[in-house]
Amino acid sequence: MIKVGLIDNESDSGVYADAINRSRDFSLSGLYHLPPAESTGENIQTDISRLKEYREFLNISEALIFPRITSEVHNLIILALKHSKHILAGNPLNLDFESVDHLFKLSEEANVIFKVIQTVQYHSAMQAALEYIRNPVLLEIRNESADSLEPLIDSIHKCVQPAVFINQTGMKKVQAVSIPLNNGLPDVINARIEFNNGCVANVTSSRYAKSDRFICRVHQANQHIDIDFATCQVSFTGFEDSKLNHSSSLINVSGNQPMDDELSGFAENILTNTFHLNQSQSGYQAYYISRKILEKICYELYPA
Repeated sequence: MIKVGLIDNESDSGVYADAINRSRDFSLSGLYHLPPAESTGENIQTDISRLKEYREFLNISEALIFPRITSEVHNLIILALKHSKHILAGNPLNLDFESVDHLFKLSEEANVIFKVIQTVQYHSAMQAALEYIRNPVLLEIRNESADSLEPLIDSIHKCVQPAVFINQTGMKKVQAVSIPLNNGLPDVINARIEFNNGCVANVTSSRYAKSDRFICRVHQANQHIDIDFATCQVSFTGFEDSKLNHSSSLINVSGNQPMDDELSGFAENILTNTFHLNQSQSGYQAYYISRKILEKICYELYPA
């Protein structure tokens, strides 16, 4: 089994630890705790005792999982890549393009895997709809949250993921506007993403909803598919003359553990050395497009 270490710097780290314990490919080598009140990633460079502790942690791990990426944690990832450790990383939107590209370069130099977590693509509702998606022309995606404190970078990144997974041809153009409701900060973001093959994705991320909702409508020739990630339902419209593998136009899929499938794919990548972060990979594209959207929103709020 592959020995994997978990960087414990957020409350959801337990979810990742449980997934590792269920995995047939990984064994948990240990947890490396980062005190939230401490800028650990920066201080570790000058704190000899903590630096030694982290190096010892690297020595017992073949791969590392970083659930939350911050500018401080960035230094820890660099050190891990320089020690030839495979990395499964969370949402990297806190990092600029130069920093993420640098991680890509380091992983190539060390011939190790650097992969961005994309659990949406492993969701049971997405998998149920995937075989019926054919040449989509329009994607409508809404991620609505009743939690006004949800980090904006998590909300928009989650919203973009289905678009880049369904359509992996690369972005041609992106436009974005925001509605500031809470202390002048954007709580609703609307973006229009044009892909190189002509497909368009309209995405809306809201932190000012009455209830949580995460849905994706896929429009294709005289048909559309509705994917509801929250209720695990998929509905089909315009498929009357098509052969569905089920009799109903609405199906309920059993909720799975997307992180389990994510880890399984990560293990396969390590064992076969078949994956490297690049600009055609959906994890990088989700980061790239989300970062572009946030840049446009920041310029809108704080023009030069």
